[in-house]
Amino acid sequence: MNNRQIQPITSWFPNSGDVTIDTLSLTDFYHYHFDNGGGKVSYSLSGTDLVTQSPINYYSDTMDVPSSVIQQWGVDDDVIWDYVAQTLGLTLL
Repeated sequence: MNNRQIQPITSWFPNSGDVTIDTLSLTDFYHYHFDNGGGKVSYSLSGTDLVTQSPINYYSDTMDVPSSVIQQWGVDDDVIWDYVAQTLGLTLL
């Protein structure tokens, strides 16, 4: 799994109350095509449990990646990271 630190954000979840999310993970790329097609990426948002000091996943989902982004994808995954972070309104550190 690929993880990147993000500018921490605070959110509220029914089971845990207020939480701080500080990590974006890209867990899977799939159905991508380099022949003018799009793709999909699975991601999760996580933070640290303040009681146990262990990582905890707060939210996971999948998003479509348009063909214009797939066509820019080169030797590293930065274009995918940037697209996911921007779409979610997150700032990568």
